Amino acid sequence: MRCGKDTLCFSIHQAMGGWIKLYDKMLNWEWYGNTNVVRVFLHCLLKANYQPKVWQGIKIERGQFITSVAAMADELGLTSKQVRGALGKLKMSNNVAIKGANKYSVITICNYESYQTNDETKGQTTGRARRQAKGQAEGTQEGNNYRYTDNTNNTDIQNDIKSTTDVVPKDEPSKKKFIKPTIEEIQAYCTERGNGISAERFFAYYEANGWRVGRNPMKDWRAAVRTWEQQDGGRVKRQQRESTEQEERARFEAQMEIERKKDVERRRAQEEQEVEEYRQKEVRRINDIIYGNNTNNDNNK
Repeated sequence: MRCGKDTLCFSIHQAMGGWIKLYDKMLNWEWYGNTNVVRVFLHCLLKANYQPKVWQGIKIERGQFITSVAAMADELGLTSKQVRGALGKLKMSNNVAIKGANKYSVITICNYESYQTNDETKGQTTGRARRQAKGQAEGTQEGNNYRYTDNTNNTDIQNDIKSTTDVVPKDEPSKKKFIKPTIEEIQAYCTERGNGISAERFFAYYEANGWRVGRNPMKDWRAAVRTWEQQDGGRVKRQQRESTEQEERARFEAQMEIERKKDVERRRAQEEQEVEEYRQKEVRRINDIIYGNNTNNDNNK
């Protein structure tokens, strides 16, 4: 089946048959480089219900399925920690929604219709594909009208292509209006990447220049963060090194202060001991004078 020049189609050999669609720009998805997240997301797409079902009195809608972290870990050959981490990233980026229960969770694929068409849409797509093939064979204008090209005038095909944009990952800025991030969002992303960038400094810098990159309006603030990582890598390392040196110097000075105080205490104790020894010596001398005189007087008597 023809899925369009920007769409990848994967066959799903289930009892019902069918397929899902994945947008090619998923290659630019923020999680595409994370193997575990990609595996878990594709697993969710393949496990989602094609039609609404009822399970133990619970209605599971189209695009949803019931599972547990332990079950997914067993099915994917991952640890529970890896599955839980991947689901957390997918939930944070609004690719899935998760509603937990005592022993299971209901996972909902966001924009599920972008990945799996229903029977009606599938029939329309099949009909268009047949008309396209016929038009190409006969060399008619009708065939050209149904080709997936950038300048097509066919309304149905344009709508189909437009619907696939919902599958673009949340970070894809090409056709979405830029939304200024909060300091908390920037901090969360920087913490996740462990880049040491100050979220406050990043926000203040772009807030001051109207959220522009060079002369152009910013399209993806996460990409700007990654650029700062490369540009500020040396500066951050230098700051970290300076911070480490300052901490070591502070510890050394603190140790020296402790030693100085100990030395002062030792000198004070020594002085007090010397004073005490002198006092005792004077007491003995005075006693000798007093008691010595008495002894002489007694002898005279």
